[in-house]
Amino acid sequence: MIGALLLVFGLLMLSIRLMAYNRKKYSAEEERSASYQPSGGMNMYRVLSIILILSAVAIIVFFND
Repeated sequence: MIGALLLVFGLLMLSIRLMAYNRKKYSAEEERSASYQPSGGMNMYRVLSIILILSAVAIIVFFND
């Protein structure tokens, strides 16, 4: 159970780091527009990550034999 939680958390952190790397790599050449809002975009990823972690915990707890 603990191993599954650590696996989910590790995959989540890896995906967040890859998104940050790709954003830094590919948007360095682009100009920032006035409609660009980094805080709003990051909030979506934080909410998504919290939902994924909570759903993984719920699946492990409720379907544990």
